[in-house]
Amino acid sequence: LIVVFTVPLLDKFKIDDVVGAIPVHLIAGIWGTLAVPLTNSDANFGTQIISILIVGAFTFVASAIVWYVIKAAVGIRVTEADEIEGLDKSELGMESYPEFSKYFRHINNLASSAQALEVFVCLTRCKGDGSIDILICRNVCS
Repeated sequence: LIVVFTVPLLDKFKIDDVVGAIPVHLIAGIWGTLAVPLTNSDANFGTQIISILIVGAFTFVASAIVWYVIKAAVGIRVTEADEIEGLDKSELGMESYPEFSKYFRHINNLASSAQALEVFVCLTRCKGDGSIDILICRNVCS
């Protein structure tokens, strides 16, 4: 039930959690920690809340250090060229959606056969209000 109710809440706050780690580990973990005093008379809610805050602070600091080291050592972003090509192709050497790539190859062929024609391929993202954001746009003729 915790996961079922938390996922729509994350969507409402526009928090992207593809694998469901936040509802399963964070929210369910907090619930499990707070539920201990319900079944154990030696435990109290104050101690449990303090423990949740301590673990949260430690996790935040430790994660920040690890991300900083990774960023300094190898970086955490791919190149713009890899982003445009797609990580499936640049990192794995294969195409996840070959029919999508065929469409862009067709656009590229059209663009190269017509010198005066400018063709822009754009990657967009739909927003909740029905509008779109243009993330990347490139001229496939050049």
